Amino acid sequence: MLVQEVRVFGKSSPIMGALVCAEVVLSPQAKQNANPKSDILNYCKQHLESYKVPVMLKFVEKIEVTESGKIRRN
Repeated sequence: MLVQEVRVFGKSSPIMGALVCAEVVLSPQAKQNANPKSDILNYCKQHLESYKVPVMLKFVEKIEVTESGKIRRN
């Protein structure tokens, strides 16, 4: 398993309307993977509708949560 945690959100685009973006926390095993970005995108392309596949992936150390334990929205 490559992904430990993920936050998916839309980002405004003047041309496309909105783009699907994702912040990804890699699992410890994934850090040994040579190209996790490519593997994650390939998996998404195989299992999701084309409009649901993220166009931007950002790898982060942690995803912020609120005091109640929910993922923080920006």
